[in-house]
Amino acid sequence: MSRALLPALCLWVGGMAHAAEPVVVPEFSYDDNSNFALSVMLQNQVTDRLLQDGHIVLGQSVVAQQVGDASVERCYENPACPASVLPQLPAKVALVARIHRGAGGLMGHVELWEQSRMGPMDVRDIPIWPGQETAFVDEVAQATSGLLRTLPQSDNQTLMMAARLIAGQPITGFAPTPTPAYGQQPGYGQPAYGGQQPAYGGQPPYGGQQPAYGGQQPPYAQQPSYNGQQGRYNQH
Repeated sequence: MSRALLPALCLWVGGMAHAAEPVVVPEFSYDDNSNFALSVMLQNQVTDRLLQDGHIVLGQSVVAQQVGDASVERCYENPACPASVLPQLPAKVALVARIHRGAGGLMGHVELWEQSRMGPMDVRDIPIWPGQETAFVDEVAQATSGLLRTLPQSDNQTLMMAARLIAGQPITGFAPTPTPAYGQQPGYGQPAYGGQQPAYGGQPPYGGQQPAYGGQQPPYAQQPSYNGQQGRYNQH
């Protein structure tokens, strides 16, 4: 993108609603080449939906110019991505997804990461029915917006840095504002996802009741993985 567009981008970002937040969206992964086209289509639809919701999407090509291609390539399969990538970017949340075929048909394994944690905040396996792909897009977008609502709003400097990245200008000296520890978030304890608390093993994951990342598994790891098993959101 031409640098001449930066002033217009800054005006656009500066005029966006309170809900606007940068979201890192690496390329969706897939289990075999037969699902490549579907993964690209769903990624484009999710990106469009997040933009329609007022968010700022930092796609793979934008992120790569800041952190390098190797850091973000095949993010789902890369154990260091996005945990090592988010702290280098003006964004608090990353959306990582993999399209694969399970026993019940096509599934989208989705992980939402937040920069202050070493594991995903929200993990879900969403069925993808032929002709009903918008249901997948809707759930992913709603989950992303729901997580962002629980986090402090990014300041104008962070939003402007996101605009610079989109305009093709790598940023230097970026130090993101640390996200407060969970349990200290403003409004913590209030429903974040459609009026209900997210279910993580039946107990709230924050507030000191669940073990933290101190050598023990986080609550989401107690749930079945996508490998041949139904995700926890498909057990209802």
